[in-house]
Amino acid sequence: MTGERLKVVYLLDWFLFYATELSNAMAEDHEVLLVPRDHDFEVSSPDAPMRLAEYLDSALSKKVQVDRLRYRRRDPRSLLEVLRLHRKIRRWGADVVHVQDTVDWRVVLLVLLSRKRRVVVTVHDVTRHPGDDGSRGLQAFLFRLLLRTARKVIVHGEALRLQFQRTFPALARGADVVALPHGALSLYRAWDDPSVEEEPFTVLFFGRIVLYKGIEDLIAAQRLVSAALPQARFVLAGQGPLDAYRDALDPAAFELQNRFIPNREIPRLFRRAAVVVLPYREASQSGVLPLAYEFGKPVVATRVGSIPEAVEQGESGLLVDPGAPEQLAAALIAVLGDPALRRRLGQGARRLAQTRLSWRSIAERTARLYEEIAA
Repeated sequence: MTGERLKVVYLLDWFLFYATELSNAMAEDHEVLLVPRDHDFEVSSPDAPMRLAEYLDSALSKKVQVDRLRYRRRDPRSLLEVLRLHRKIRRWGADVVHVQDTVDWRVVLLVLLSRKRRVVVTVHDVTRHPGDDGSRGLQAFLFRLLLRTARKVIVHGEALRLQFQRTFPALARGADVVALPHGALSLYRAWDDPSVEEEPFTVLFFGRIVLYKGIEDLIAAQRLVSAALPQARFVLAGQGPLDAYRDALDPAAFELQNRFIPNREIPRLFRRAAVVVLPYREASQSGVLPLAYEFGKPVVATRVGSIPEAVEQGESGLLVDPGAPEQLAAALIAVLGDPALRRRLGQGARRLAQTRLSWRSIAERTARLYEEIAA
């Protein structure tokens, strides 16, 4: 990177892995203070407990300074905690405060108090997905209030930049909206076991089971894939309600891991997969896609949101229309049935993870945005 050495604060209540990767890369050339909300939800599960402090100690670069937003939102001590962190940020002399989109009133208040420090907001989802909460009332008010503080707004694709401008026209006039990709989450390498072999006919769906993910299309596609390739196996891994689909799921074809997947198990799932499928009917972007790239896995994904911007058609994966199980099945059959194609797509996926979607590349582009508003 070039330019002045900056002091950057990262505030967040979610998106911990994303913020960790960006903090680690940014700390190579700038001073970084990471302030996550003090909870274990993103790193822990009942069968694999982990404390936030343990995760930060193992995953965070020693060059990154760290504090935490303590207590729960309704704890009467929360206001004093916000004031404590505000004083710390002010004394530290932060040039930029970069916050991951949030509706936590404490984070929003801390940003409001710190807005003279120049604020950047990353919006991971411009609008809420079907079935998600948080699109109305107080949460919507806090989200808009947060956006009003921003000098720069980062979204994960050009399609999302245009969507932001349509959805928030007044806010878009007051801030520069910039498209930067979601990076490949290399932190999962900490739990990797390279001895796990690829299963050449295994399809992986990984992530939350929610309305917009297109599970019904995947089930319909499975029938067509299994008719052509009886040895095909579909791994459905993630928590969420499956009752509406259970009667349609073929137990001979589907391996169900319908639960929260601990971090230590995630690399094994991707190692086993021959291809990762994203059959979404609606989406903004996806952290699953660059995670597949990190493990050198090709993807079959739908043309929704900014996902097509992250897939090089025929080079790192194949794109199909949403809600089209016949297309989905044809693409999966093409990848599973052609080892040479699968190998070439996997190599292209890994190349993207190491170049355009690397955190070094993303940090360099993000730092240029900081320099523009800090000038």
